[in-house]
Formats: sequence, structure tokens, C-alpha cells
Amino acid sequence: MARDHARIHLDIWGDDEWLDLPVDAQMLYFTLYTSEARTLCGSHEWNPRKLAQRAVDWNMERIHDAAEILSAELFLIIDVDTEECLMRSWIKHDGLWRTPNMAVSVANARGSLASRTLRGVIVHEVLKLRELEPESTSWQRPAVQSMLSQKPIDPADLEPFKGVSNPSSNGASKGGSNPCEIVEPTVPPRVDLTISNPSSKGGSKGGPTNAIPITNANYITDEDVVVEPAHIDNPAKPTKRHPSSGAQAVVRQVLGNSYPRTTVDRLAVQVEKLAHEGQPDALIREALTEWDQRPDCTKPEFLPTVLGDVVKRSRARPDAGLNAGESKVAGWAALGQPQPPHLKAINE
Repeated sequence: MARDHARIHLDIWGDDEWLDLPVDAQMLYFTLYTSEARTLCGSHEWNPRKLAQRAVDWNMERIHDAAEILSAELFLIIDVDTEECLMRSWIKHDGLWRTPNMAVSVANARGSLASRTLRGVIVHEVLKLRELEPESTSWQRPAVQSMLSQKPIDPADLEPFKGVSNPSSNGASKGGSNPCEIVEPTVPPRVDLTISNPSSKGGSKGGPTNAIPITNANYITDEDVVVEPAHIDNPAKPTKRHPSSGAQAVVRQVLGNSYPRTTVDRLAVQVEKLAHEGQPDALIREALTEWDQRPDCTKPEFLPTVLGDVVKRSRARPDAGLNAGESKVAGWAALGQPQPPHLKAINE
């Protein structure tokens, strides 16, 4: 029988993780959830061009951005190779598995998927349900038992979906005349990023005040990438660490709470990278403020590009070098590290 409705629990509006999502991400999720093409295991074809036809002002860029957020928060698992996606917790919330015959239908729908990754994620999610309610008779059905004997894949171990491989191809101007270009910023001597307490949303333009070092910053290097052993159901994928709380605090200090958590995390990763390269704290904060104001830079990954523009302008400011030097001295002092000889001589 063809479906004529979708079961959506109203308590979704009491879930903090759901409320942290931007409206485009929520809309994409509801579009897939209520689609007539959604299967009984919560899967759907992944075709952004078709999805863009669901609203007059939707486009590929907005859908890709929304999908990146849903993927990072594990609401949606996407396999671009097979052009399929899965709403990870759909089986749990719809409750079909509680009826033995429908549990068999879920298993059959899972078997129709081409993506072995999505099939493994479904096994992982249903195993969690069996652990919560082991007395259900649904687990006794042969089709369900066969499904649960397959290799599970924890979605938290998967690399999040990336809408485009080249940010400049999807970063077209939303109002400006020049699209944002990726440039290599000039790298000054290495400096440890510090947290200051600016009095305004834009942050301090000069040296930091009440400087606190970002300790144990989880900057991602080649040694930090862990690759799991490959097997047929779970190809080796790198697992990356989350940004440090210090870098997240810097982003929150400069931008406030106007962006969702996923955007803050992606910006914090860029902040850590720039700090690791030796960019002064004041310039990083200035770049964050400008990124927030520029309509031509739509993704957090454009932050190094914006900082490159800030560095170019700072060369024309007589006090730019002094501010950068003050940031360096504050960073070394806060960390209890000796100053390099050339700066020590200057400050004596």
C-alpha cells in the first residue's frame, strides 16, 4: 500500500541538538523524512538537483551546506558513490521495528541498498535497539536475525560529507562582484594563540588582554590522523580530532552565538591551523570579524583567505608589527616559555 503520511514525533522540538540546526538543515531533513521515495529503513536517493526542485529558492549550494551540517551531527549519512543517504535514527523514531512483520520489511529495505556503508550503519543502529528492548519478538524473525549477523558500522567513525571538494567552485558571491579566492597568507614567526576578553563583539584589534593560552590544542597534523584497518564493509577512513575548547572560545568571543555549533567547530579548526602556522592572535580575530561581514566568503574554510587579505592590509599599518609582537610576548609569557633571543634583547 502506498504511504499517505509520515510519523513525526512532536518532541523533536524539545531536542537541543535539533534546535541547534539551522533552518536549511531542518528543511532538508524534513524533506527526506516526508518524501514518498523514503524507504522503510529510512534511506533515500541522494540527488541534490532533484531536491532543489522542492522549493523555489532552494539551490545546490544551500542543499550541500545543509547536508554537511546534518552529516557532521550524524542526522544524515551520505554515500556519494552509490548516491544514497540514510536518516540514521529514522528506524528508532518511526517505531516500525516493534511490529515483527514490519521489522522484516525494514530488513528487506536495507537489503535493497547498494551502499555497504549505509547497510552497516543500519545494523549498528538496530543492534542498539535490540540492546534496549531485548524482549521484543521482532528479533526472532529469520530476516531480522540475518541482518543483525552482518558487520555493523558505527556512523561516528565515518568521515563527514563534504559538499564540494574545491571551496572556490561553490563560494560564489551572494552580493559582491568578486568571488572569494583561495590565497596563501604570509606566515610570520610561530606564535601560540591566546584567548583575550574583548569588550565588543568584533574583538580587540591590538594586543590581547588577560591572555590565557590554549592548552592541549588538538591541532590536526599528519600524526593525528588515525586510519582504521580496511575491510569490505568499512573502507579505511581518517578519524579527525575535534577542535580544542580554547579555539572554540576564541570563535565565540569574536562572533557571539549567531552561528550553529557545527559552523563554530569548523571555524575553530581553521583558527587552530592558523595559530599553528604562527599567525598572531590579533590578526586571527580580525579575520574572524571580517569573515562574518563578507558576503563573498560563505564557508568557514575561507578563513585563511580572509586572513591573507588582512595580512596584506596590515603591512600598510605602522602599528601592525607592534601589535603582532605584543601578541607573541603575551603568548610566550602565558605559556611560561622563554622568549627568542631577538625579542628578549628588544624587551630588555
